[in-house]
Amino acid sequence: MNVLVSKRASALILALVLLLTLCACGKKEAAEPTATPMTGLSFTTKDIDGSKVTSESLFGKAEVTMINLWATWCSPCVRELPELEELYMEYRDRGVELVGILLDGTSDSAIESAKTLMIKAGITYPVLRPSEDMGDLLNVQYIPATVFVDAQGNLVADMVVGADPQAYRDTLDQLLGETGG
Repeated sequence: MNVLVSKRASALILALVLLLTLCACGKKEAAEPTATPMTGLSFTTKDIDGSKVTSESLFGKAEVTMINLWATWCSPCVRELPELEELYMEYRDRGVELVGILLDGTSDSAIESAKTLMIKAGITYPVLRPSEDMGDLLNVQYIPATVFVDAQGNLVADMVVGADPQAYRDTLDQLLGETGG
Protein backbone atom coordinates (compact mmCIF):
# COMPACT_ATOMS: atom_id res chain seq x y z
CA MET A 1 0.00 0.00 0.00
CA ASN A 2 2.80 2.43 0.87
CA VAL A 3 4.50 1.75 -2.48
CA LEU A 4 1.26 2.61 -4.32
CA VAL A 5 0.84 5.84 -2.35
CA SER A 6 4.49 6.71 -2.93
CA LYS A 7 4.18 6.13 -6.69
CA ARG A 8 1.02 8.26 -6.84
CA ALA A 9 2.66 11.03 -4.83
CA SER A 10 5.74 10.93 -7.06
CA ALA A 11 3.58 11.06 -10.20
CA LEU A 12 1.59 14.00 -8.79
CA ILE A 13 4.74 15.90 -7.86
CA LEU A 14 6.24 15.27 -11.29
CA ALA A 15 3.04 16.46 -13.00
CA LEU A 16 2.99 19.62 -10.87
CA VAL A 17 6.65 20.37 -11.64
CA LEU A 18 6.04 19.94 -15.37
CA LEU A 19 2.94 22.13 -15.24
CA LEU A 20 4.73 24.88 -13.31
CA THR A 21 7.67 24.75 -15.73
CA LEU A 22 5.39 25.15 -18.72
CA CYS A 23 3.43 27.97 -17.09
CA ALA A 24 6.51 29.77 -15.79
CA CYS A 25 8.28 30.42 -19.03
CA GLY A 26 6.69 28.80 -22.03
CA LYS A 27 3.21 30.21 -22.35
CA LYS A 28 2.37 30.51 -26.06
CA GLU A 29 -1.01 32.18 -26.30
CA ALA A 30 -1.38 35.94 -26.39
CA ALA A 31 -1.84 37.69 -23.09
CA GLU A 32 -2.81 41.14 -22.05
CA PRO A 33 0.07 43.27 -20.79
CA THR A 34 0.15 42.98 -17.01
CA ALA A 35 1.29 46.53 -16.47
CA THR A 36 -0.44 49.77 -17.23
CA PRO A 37 0.21 50.98 -20.78
CA MET A 38 3.65 52.51 -21.09
CA THR A 39 4.04 56.00 -22.37
CA GLY A 40 7.45 57.40 -23.07
CA LEU A 41 9.36 54.50 -21.50
CA SER A 42 12.59 55.96 -20.16
CA PHE A 43 15.39 54.25 -18.28
CA THR A 44 19.12 54.20 -17.64
CA THR A 45 20.87 50.88 -17.17
CA LYS A 46 23.97 48.94 -18.19
CA ASP A 47 24.46 46.52 -21.01
CA ILE A 48 25.68 42.99 -20.42
CA ASP A 49 29.30 44.23 -20.49
CA GLY A 50 28.68 46.98 -17.92
CA SER A 51 28.51 50.02 -20.23
CA LYS A 52 25.89 52.69 -19.46
CA VAL A 53 22.85 52.70 -21.78
CA THR A 54 19.82 54.99 -21.90
CA SER A 55 16.48 54.23 -23.48
CA GLU A 56 16.76 57.40 -25.55
CA SER A 57 19.98 56.18 -27.16
CA LEU A 58 18.28 52.89 -28.07
CA PHE A 59 14.82 53.99 -29.18
CA GLY A 60 15.87 57.08 -31.11
CA LYS A 61 17.75 54.94 -33.64
CA ALA A 62 14.70 53.11 -34.96
CA GLU A 63 11.10 53.51 -36.04
CA VAL A 64 10.24 50.47 -33.89
CA THR A 65 12.21 48.84 -31.09
CA MET A 66 11.37 45.29 -30.12
CA ILE A 67 12.21 44.63 -26.45
CA ASN A 68 12.56 40.95 -25.55
CA LEU A 69 12.53 40.06 -21.85
CA TRP A 70 14.28 36.78 -21.06
CA ALA A 71 16.28 34.87 -18.45
CA THR A 72 19.07 32.32 -18.58
CA TRP A 73 16.98 29.73 -16.68
CA CYS A 74 14.05 29.92 -19.13
CA SER A 75 14.33 27.17 -21.75
CA PRO A 76 11.97 28.78 -24.32
CA CYS A 77 13.88 32.05 -23.92
CA VAL A 78 17.21 30.39 -24.63
CA ARG A 79 15.82 28.32 -27.51
CA GLU A 80 14.53 31.44 -29.28
CA LEU A 81 17.83 33.37 -29.13
CA PRO A 82 19.01 32.24 -32.61
CA GLU A 83 15.55 33.04 -34.05
CA LEU A 84 15.70 36.51 -32.52
CA GLU A 85 19.11 37.11 -34.08
CA GLU A 86 17.73 36.00 -37.46
CA LEU A 87 14.79 38.36 -37.01
CA TYR A 88 17.15 41.19 -36.07
CA MET A 89 19.21 40.64 -39.23
CA GLU A 90 16.03 40.54 -41.31
CA TYR A 91 14.50 43.78 -39.94
CA ARG A 92 17.36 46.01 -38.79
CA ASP A 93 17.71 47.74 -42.18
CA ARG A 94 13.96 48.38 -42.22
CA GLY A 95 13.83 50.70 -39.19
CA VAL A 96 13.71 48.09 -36.41
CA GLU A 97 15.99 47.73 -33.41
CA LEU A 98 16.00 44.68 -31.13
CA VAL A 99 17.01 44.88 -27.49
CA GLY A 100 17.14 42.04 -24.99
CA ILE A 101 16.65 42.57 -21.28
CA LEU A 102 18.19 39.83 -19.18
CA LEU A 103 15.82 39.65 -16.22
CA ASP A 104 18.25 37.62 -14.12
CA GLY A 105 21.10 39.95 -15.10
CA THR A 106 21.54 41.18 -11.55
CA SER A 107 23.90 38.34 -10.64
CA ASP A 108 27.41 37.81 -11.96
CA SER A 109 26.76 34.11 -12.58
CA ALA A 110 23.67 34.84 -14.72
CA ILE A 111 25.58 37.48 -16.69
CA GLU A 112 28.40 35.03 -17.42
CA SER A 113 25.89 32.35 -18.37
CA ALA A 114 24.10 34.82 -20.66
CA LYS A 115 27.35 35.80 -22.36
CA THR A 116 28.04 32.13 -23.11
CA LEU A 117 24.51 31.61 -24.45
CA MET A 118 24.76 34.75 -26.58
CA ILE A 119 28.06 33.65 -28.14
CA LYS A 120 26.61 30.22 -28.88
CA ALA A 121 23.52 31.81 -30.51
CA GLY A 122 25.55 34.46 -32.38
CA ILE A 123 23.71 37.38 -30.76
CA THR A 124 24.75 40.81 -32.07
CA TYR A 125 21.88 42.93 -30.73
CA PRO A 126 22.29 44.70 -27.38
CA VAL A 127 21.35 42.87 -24.20
CA LEU A 128 20.72 44.95 -21.09
CA ARG A 129 20.68 44.37 -17.37
CA PRO A 130 17.42 45.24 -15.62
CA SER A 131 17.17 48.44 -13.63
CA GLU A 132 14.62 49.73 -11.16
CA ASP A 133 13.55 52.59 -13.44
CA MET A 134 12.33 50.11 -16.06
CA GLY A 135 9.20 49.88 -13.91
CA ASP A 136 6.24 48.60 -15.93
CA LEU A 137 8.47 46.88 -18.44
CA LEU A 138 9.76 44.47 -15.80
CA ASN A 139 6.30 43.72 -14.44
CA VAL A 140 5.59 40.69 -16.64
CA GLN A 141 4.09 37.42 -15.50
CA TYR A 142 5.49 35.11 -18.18
CA ILE A 143 8.67 35.03 -20.23
CA PRO A 144 9.78 35.30 -22.86
CA ALA A 145 7.73 38.45 -23.30
CA THR A 146 8.23 41.01 -26.04
CA VAL A 147 6.98 44.58 -26.31
CA PHE A 148 7.23 47.04 -29.18
CA VAL A 149 7.92 50.76 -28.72
CA ASP A 150 8.33 53.73 -31.06
CA ALA A 151 11.25 56.18 -31.20
CA GLN A 152 9.90 57.99 -28.10
CA GLY A 153 9.51 54.80 -26.05
CA ASN A 154 5.70 54.60 -26.40
CA LEU A 155 4.12 51.15 -26.48
CA VAL A 156 2.79 50.66 -30.04
CA ALA A 157 1.52 47.06 -30.09
CA ASP A 158 0.24 44.33 -27.82
CA MET A 159 2.78 42.36 -25.83
CA VAL A 160 3.71 38.99 -27.34
CA VAL A 161 4.08 36.35 -24.62
CA GLY A 162 5.96 33.17 -25.43
CA ALA A 163 8.56 32.37 -28.06
CA ASP A 164 6.63 33.21 -31.23
CA PRO A 165 8.78 34.44 -34.14
CA GLN A 166 5.80 34.55 -36.50
CA ALA A 167 3.90 36.83 -34.12
CA TYR A 168 6.99 39.08 -33.96
CA ARG A 169 7.13 39.25 -37.77
CA ASP A 170 3.39 39.89 -38.07
CA THR A 171 3.57 42.70 -35.49
CA LEU A 172 6.63 44.29 -37.09
CA ASP A 173 5.12 44.09 -40.59
CA GLN A 174 1.94 45.72 -39.31
CA LEU A 175 3.87 48.47 -37.52
CA LEU A 176 6.00 49.11 -40.60
CA GLY A 177 2.92 49.19 -42.84
CA GLU A 178 4.03 46.12 -44.76
CA THR A 179 2.25 42.94 -45.75
CA GLY A 180 4.03 39.64 -45.73
CA GLY A 181 7.46 39.10 -44.20
